[in-house]
Amino acid sequence: MTTLKGAERRRGPRYASTGKLVLHLAGGQKVTGQVVDKGPCGAFIESTKVVRPGTIIVVEEVSSAEISVRPHLVSRVVRYVLTPKPGAGIEWVKAVAPDGIGQLVSLMKNVACLELDRALVDPFRTVLKDTAVSYDFSTGRVMVEKALAERQNERWVNLYGVRVKERAVSAMDTMGVKVVQSEAPKQRRAVINEEESLASREDAPVDPQSAARDLEDRMRLIAGKKQVNDPVTALYEGVRIQAKAIAVDGTMVFLDSVQQMPQERERLMVYYTIPTKHGPQTVAIVGEVARRFTNRATRHFEAAVKILTVNEGANKGIFWLFVKK
Repeated sequence: MTTLKGAERRRGPRYASTGKLVLHLAGGQKVTGQVVDKGPCGAFIESTKVVRPGTIIVVEEVSSAEISVRPHLVSRVVRYVLTPKPGAGIEWVKAVAPDGIGQLVSLMKNVACLELDRALVDPFRTVLKDTAVSYDFSTGRVMVEKALAERQNERWVNLYGVRVKERAVSAMDTMGVKVVQSEAPKQRRAVINEEESLASREDAPVDPQSAARDLEDRMRLIAGKKQVNDPVTALYEGVRIQAKAIAVDGTMVFLDSVQQMPQERERLMVYYTIPTKHGPQTVAIVGEVARRFTNRATRHFEAAVKILTVNEGANKGIFWLFVKK
């Protein structure tokens, strides 16, 4: 396959890079790729992991920090090439900064090689400086990232002598700041062509913003938990669900199954066999489905199950010892 270079394929300038970025793909897959070039519209990243055009991925800077949601760029794959080196060309969709405008400015400069205009930034440097914000590449607007901002701890600010919750400021349209939904239209995933010798797939409509939110939520729920691959049995309204636990801690167990998961807020029983110094022991977890996902890559169903109670039988404390190891 012949790959066109430079401006022949790209909408904006690109700059050579020797850095690396972490790519989060559907299904929890994570790969680190070498950045060949990057710019205000996108980047080209070397990776042997085949990603089809139209796929939504989340891109982060390489970091060892253990935090639930890192600053990241939601991206869309526009092409994948096999020669001269396998890699993916991606375009930026949205940049997300959980810790506020300063973090967004740094992310845009370091990864997207883009200096944000002061007119976009200054309104967020006062009462909203620590509120989660994002930059939408399709509209060129900075806005409060509502899904993250609502999960932040409540902060109070003095507004014209009145003490109010900080995230209420945007609702009052103070300083012209508005919480808005992205105006990016729904896209259709491109079908990879025969020339690239990759498996064909159905052409199904995908909302990139919805897919990105699912991927971000999945990353947040799994972050910081013990990564496992343990078979479990879930029981819901008399139906047995064979699943695998892929992440667990003292508050939540994340399940993956080829069978449908219960709806959110439904309760179920999870039988989890764990290793102990006295041999395998089964604990019974009563949980509530906090979030459901459909893994488009594996066609599996996933659920983040909030742990309500754990029955350890006579072996008190074995589950907590297991999740802390």
